[in-house]
Amino acid sequence: MHSRWADDLSGLRDFYKGQLKGNILPFWLKRCLDERNGGYFNCFDNRGLGLVSRDKYTWSQGRFLWLFSTLATDEACGFTSEEQKLFLAYARSGYDFLKSHCFLPSGHCAFVMDEEGRPKGEVLDASIYADCFAAIGFAAYGLAAKDGQAKALAGKTYAGIRQRVTSGIFNSLPYPLPQGFMAHGIPMIMSNVAMQMSLIDKAYLSDLEAFTDTVQQNFVDDSFTVRETIDSSKGICDDYLLFTHANPGHSLEDAWFMLDASQALGREDIQDKAIRIARRALETGWDEEHGGILHFCDRNGGEPRGLSLGTSTETLVSQGWGDKLWWVHSEALYTTLRCYLIGHDEQFMKAHERIKEYTFSHFPNPDKAIGEWIQILDREGRPMDKVVALPVKDPFHIARDFLLICRLLG
Repeated sequence: MHSRWADDLSGLRDFYKGQLKGNILPFWLKRCLDERNGGYFNCFDNRGLGLVSRDKYTWSQGRFLWLFSTLATDEACGFTSEEQKLFLAYARSGYDFLKSHCFLPSGHCAFVMDEEGRPKGEVLDASIYADCFAAIGFAAYGLAAKDGQAKALAGKTYAGIRQRVTSGIFNSLPYPLPQGFMAHGIPMIMSNVAMQMSLIDKAYLSDLEAFTDTVQQNFVDDSFTVRETIDSSKGICDDYLLFTHANPGHSLEDAWFMLDASQALGREDIQDKAIRIARRALETGWDEEHGGILHFCDRNGGEPRGLSLGTSTETLVSQGWGDKLWWVHSEALYTTLRCYLIGHDEQFMKAHERIKEYTFSHFPNPDKAIGEWIQILDREGRPMDKVVALPVKDPFHIARDFLLICRLLG
């Protein structure tokens, strides 16, 4: 290390390790496990004061399974063997629950189940994203538990997802799009799922490369802004909000997915573009007036602008663009550090400091007896009781990013 930031990195590692072990995980270890039925509870209110529903969303169940499975084998945070055994036991609860209950007769995953595992809702397979999170959970558990059946289930789940993505016929709640439109979120999440699957079988690296290239070649414009939506002909019409808005958090998260892909595939061109994407997202996504990173912005920064086609996705963008979300900021913390360590560009470290100051002055629950983060704030930084994507409190992004930071900083 040759910059003035070098001496700060070990302190940052200890800080994030302390946040993960002392604030985030204790909240969940005391509250999430359904000891009667298996799986996890996480429909808490924004402040973590109480459980508002005992429903179980496959989206979150898969994320919990991935997290506990990954923690069970982690060496970066100094967990004891007893702690790792506990994590694996928590993971087994989620694995058994999902394996027994989440699959519909079609082979697709149910979007939401009641506490005993009965699928609910008018459209049971309402989101392919749920299947994706189940797949990464099964894969991570298979690795942690050395369980061949779990690995096979991950492969079977992935194959079903892959077939639907290829056909273009699937549901994508909570971000539905009209027929003929393509969402950045699909190749983005598929690249991450393929990366996880490649830890089981390197044959999945071909899919990792294909989905990463799809994003970089079709969704990234000349300014290195990631367009959240394009049409099936890969065209862009700047008259419409669907085409002109950006999601800075998605862009920053996908930037490190691309960095993973670059490393796994040995392709420096993917890395170079990922760093430019991250830099652009930080430029356009930062709220100069109130601080923090905007949920959505125009491709050139500020409030999203454009004509509406009347979709629920456009309503989400236009009504919630100024919200400040927990996951956006945790992803930004990890991505800025990772980009800094690649090229020692001090602009990334300055961005990390600015985001860290905003994040830890706004999101951690002021009630230390509860802990964790308040997840949703308005533009001025005030907590809101608002549903974003799912009516859940979800530990996935914070815990994953802090774990990855500990690994990154060694």
